[in-house]
Amino acid sequence: MFFCLSITTIVLWNFADEVDFENDLNKINYFPEHLQKAPDIIVGQSDRESFFVLSADESLSVAVAKSASLQSALSDTSTHSTVLTDVVLTPSQIAGSVEAWNRHIPELADKLKSQLTSVGEELGFQSQFLQVYNDIFRTYDIADEHFYRDFLLNDPIYSEFVFMGDNGYNVVSTVNLPKANRAEFTENVNKLEGLETVARSSLALDLVNTVSDDLNFMLILTSLLVFVVLLLTYGRLELALVTFLPMAVSWVWILGICGLFHIKFNMINVVVTTFIFGLGDDYSIFVSDGILSRYKYGIDKLKSYRSSIILSAITTIIGTGVLIFSQHPALYSIAVLSVTGMICVVIASLTLQLLLYDVLIDSRKKRGFSPLELRDFLRATRGLDVFLPSAFNSAVIRGLP
Repeated sequence: MFFCLSITTIVLWNFADEVDFENDLNKINYFPEHLQKAPDIIVGQSDRESFFVLSADESLSVAVAKSASLQSALSDTSTHSTVLTDVVLTPSQIAGSVEAWNRHIPELADKLKSQLTSVGEELGFQSQFLQVYNDIFRTYDIADEHFYRDFLLNDPIYSEFVFMGDNGYNVVSTVNLPKANRAEFTENVNKLEGLETVARSSLALDLVNTVSDDLNFMLILTSLLVFVVLLLTYGRLELALVTFLPMAVSWVWILGICGLFHIKFNMINVVVTTFIFGLGDDYSIFVSDGILSRYKYGIDKLKSYRSSIILSAITTIIGTGVLIFSQHPALYSIAVLSVTGMICVVIASLTLQLLLYDVLIDSRKKRGFSPLELRDFLRATRGLDVFLPSAFNSAVIRGLP
């Protein structure tokens, strides 16, 4: 048994480093055939790429003015863009229009009002109705920061192009262009002050990399916390190691199987890893408590614990394994990983842990010895350090003529 478990662990250890994390979010989403054709119709052909172009400033009016400079990089007719300043004037444009209006309206206001009144009366409009134009034919102030905040942030459409960031207000423009023009477009935008390009694909990739890095950190931190809790609970380093070792070995098996059969982790099924680790922790603790109860009090609870573990594993495997019939790639990956993980943690806790306790406790108890402790290993290692050099020197001396 020990030989088989050791060979299995060594073999799967070699495949553990080959586990991949799925970086393409489209591969974990379910797209019917008609939806797969939709991006080519809506966004464009597959040889095109979409970008976000950000202009940021603590002043919203300045951020809008910076976004207008993007027009100089959009001379290529194959480039499609949605720029806020296509429909919203910049402060300088508004200032020029307001100055021209204020310069001519005093001369034309009376003439326009009289013409509207005479024509309105001929058409049947009452004179009181035409008084609303008194608020129109007047001079205006140049748009300030409050104008842009009230106009853009409160509008349900324009507010989608503006968001608050760490560096102030950010005005977002979208650009879709052929992939072959990416380098030239990015270079042209980087020459413009206050603009930054962000590829949509890079946003998804950064998110996936963040999740992948956090997963490794989370597993390491969780393992350390579990080991510390086990050490505090049992009060003996040996018991904590024997209880924790099956969880560590089962995780090596899971990674090895995933690497061997090319089962990829993704943003969805990583949640299952904490679920599997938690159940493996529970199973190991139950086995340890059953063996310790038999050793301390002579009460064999291990059989009932073993039955409970097997029933729990079966119901969990059935509950999550049924997702393997799903057409959704993310749900399918959850089923594959959960079934693989549950089988590994059950086998590790019911075989490896029992084997370790048999070697360290039960077999020694039958021979009238106390359980094997860590200090016994240290003493044996120290004895070998003394014995082996002495034996080697003695053999060498005897071999001399």
